[in-house]
Amino acid sequence: MAGVCFTDAEDELLRGGWPRQVRLVDGHPHDKNPTKSALAWVASWHAKYFSDWPREVAYRALRAGPAFRTPKATVSRVKLGKGHIAMISKSGAMPSADVKTAITKAVAAFDATAVESRMLDWIYIAEAVIGSDDTLEAIADGFERASTKLPGKGMRPSVYFKKAMAGAVGFLLLRASKDRAKKLTERLAAQHDRFATAAKTDRRWRWCAEHFDMSLNGATGVKRAWPGRKSTIIAEYAHDDPDYVRECVAENPTAPMSVRLVAIAGADVMKGLAKRRWYAAELPSVMRDFGMVRTPETVELALSLVGKSAAKDAPIKWLAEHADYARPMVERAAKAGNASAKAALGSM
Repeated sequence: MAGVCFTDAEDELLRGGWPRQVRLVDGHPHDKNPTKSALAWVASWHAKYFSDWPREVAYRALRAGPAFRTPKATVSRVKLGKGHIAMISKSGAMPSADVKTAITKAVAAFDATAVESRMLDWIYIAEAVIGSDDTLEAIADGFERASTKLPGKGMRPSVYFKKAMAGAVGFLLLRASKDRAKKLTERLAAQHDRFATAAKTDRRWRWCAEHFDMSLNGATGVKRAWPGRKSTIIAEYAHDDPDYVRECVAENPTAPMSVRLVAIAGADVMKGLAKRRWYAAELPSVMRDFGMVRTPETVELALSLVGKSAAKDAPIKWLAEHADYARPMVERAAKAGNASAKAALGSM
């Protein structure tokens, strides 16, 4: 795909799977008290940083692991104790060897309370610290050590964790070095085969096998996992089928989507972007991500978010920073009576 962004660096970021990764940010206000912010993350179910993490908060979250813990808990498995607090209070990055060990152990036998967004935050923070290659190697080690035998009949945390890691593999491979990606892909494909076989007798492994399939086989895997269905979320794996991605976008005109789809299918998928619905907490990151793309739809998105408290100052800042490109369109909108455009002109 030809460059669609304002800068080459932004195009490169999109090609690498953004926003399905973590970027460590220096100077973030939450790093003034990173322990407090990390403890808040550990005790919350909700996404908070949307790929841009304060560096020291991220280091502490990595030490904490993906498990949910709170000091108010009465059950030991989710109780945040003094030992956890002491560990989270340490500054600086974990040694790379310790990060790899933690990943391998978690993939092999994770058995704690967590949600998928936390699992993915955690593994992408690890990648930011030790790199894509070593992260994938640790994931492969963990799957190779893992048993496919599950106790009881209900779902287990280990199933959800492995499904999340199998799904992360597809984005990690986009950023892996060419000289190691082939070998890592072979190892992970063997694990896909193993868990797909296990799923034939224990359907609890079906999601894990399907996410491996999508990560390793692109659109072919997506269509096997979602026959006859279209999703703007699952379409992120269809890196080798832009037409399929366009179909997913067209069939879900108000569903949220990420800028990942632009990287696959081009800026045309942004038509009608301002009509899509996102959770309020996502809006600043939505403006950040689509704001990389040089297209009139980005200007429309910014104007649609002007004045929305959840978007904060993100749309006005974007319009000011891209005034050379956006001003003619904003002026036309203002002349047509667009109140947001009139308000924006004063900041441009």
